[in-house]
Amino acid sequence: MKFITKSNLKAKTIAFSMNFLTFVSILSMTVLADGDAIASINKLSDFIFNVLKAVGTVIAGWGVVQLGLSVQQHDPSARSQGILCLVGGIIVMFAKEIVSLIA
Repeated sequence: MKFITKSNLKAKTIAFSMNFLTFVSILSMTVLADGDAIASINKLSDFIFNVLKAVGTVIAGWGVVQLGLSVQQHDPSARSQGILCLVGGIIVMFAKEIVSLIA
């Protein structure tokens, strides 16, 4: 049975707050069309990749929290889940660069 301590709750609250602020700041970008269709599509693409970067940051942050809690509680299965979540978040964060390398 896992208990929520003040330190665990404080770490989760701080991580959630940082990730939420990153997500909101990226979503506050405006996408304006300049009259050129290609330019507006490129701006929309940049906006979508910025949203993906924000989601990846949230996922990676949650992975760091899980990894820290698993190290503290000596739980190997949670440690592997934390590492997978962290790596998955990093992959999502760099999705634009990965796609540009492939194409």
